[in-house]
Amino acid sequence: MNKDIEVTDADIKSFCEDMKKEAQRNCMGEKDAKKVKTPTKNNLITWGILKEENGVIRPTYAYYYLRGLDGVMSQIQCAVFKGNTRGIFVDKREYEGNLWEQVEQAYQFVLRNIHLGARIKGIHRQDVYELPPESIRELIINAVVNCSYLQGSLVQVAIYDNRLEISSPGGLMPGVTIEKMKEGFSKVRNHGIANAFVYMNLIEQWGSGIPKILTQTKEYGLPEVEFIDMENALRVNMYRAFSNDEKQTIKANDKSKRQTINTNDNDKQKTAKEYAILEYLGRVDKAKTVDIAAVIGLGPDRTRVILASMAKRNMIVAEGANRNRIYRLPQTIN
Repeated sequence: MNKDIEVTDADIKSFCEDMKKEAQRNCMGEKDAKKVKTPTKNNLITWGILKEENGVIRPTYAYYYLRGLDGVMSQIQCAVFKGNTRGIFVDKREYEGNLWEQVEQAYQFVLRNIHLGARIKGIHRQDVYELPPESIRELIINAVVNCSYLQGSLVQVAIYDNRLEISSPGGLMPGVTIEKMKEGFSKVRNHGIANAFVYMNLIEQWGSGIPKILTQTKEYGLPEVEFIDMENALRVNMYRAFSNDEKQTIKANDKSKRQTINTNDNDKQKTAKEYAILEYLGRVDKAKTVDIAAVIGLGPDRTRVILASMAKRNMIVAEGANRNRIYRLPQTIN
């Protein structure tokens, strides 16, 4: 990496616009998305993404990693293995480009390769993944923010029959122990990346992620998340578990999912958006097109196409007409 090159005004403008789009995509609704301000060159300098030397603006390592301009060091490797060891690959991918886009791609990779089941809450049927999606995303983000990119290894996301395993090169920071980490104590390795992720609404509050993950997995009835300090890497294992009744539902849903997921990449992305919509409606009960569009990161027109398709297949229910139309999950009567 040549850190002595200049970053042009056009580069900075493009970078800031891309970050703003991601920040808006991660807002909970259109109202919040409209409040997002475009970051400035001075913001990037303050955050440690750019630096000024004798009146010349130059990139820091954070800029290279966030933009994916470092070659292969900031790539995320994802794989599905048969069984519980790294013996036989079922699927593997390597993602590159903007670091926040890699996080989303790795997250969607996991969702495509774990079970989607159903639970009944009152009279409502809720589609639910076997692992908490928010915790999955949090673990991937944590791995990226605290990765030692100069070490020469990559962040790895591996799915086995019994667990999700995420490995981040670099290990624990000095003064950080696994017990302290579980209590919310943290030290950030890559401040420039962390500051950018905070702006893009990928990180809420430093140190809050791990306690939240422990709470969510407990609520799911899963074994406690396992943290392994390997000295030169930190490995996290989230174990998969479902009740026997839920496993039967999962098998039926998996069969349906395999039938609807096409080998075409665009179809895979669209199906992942459908899952995101189901998860969102399960949390908010009902929502308008503009709110759903903001959550899944698409424009209203493209979102309406997906929603119409889902309603036609009875995955969701549409009520009202035109601007007053809302969407919700179907009701199930016991």
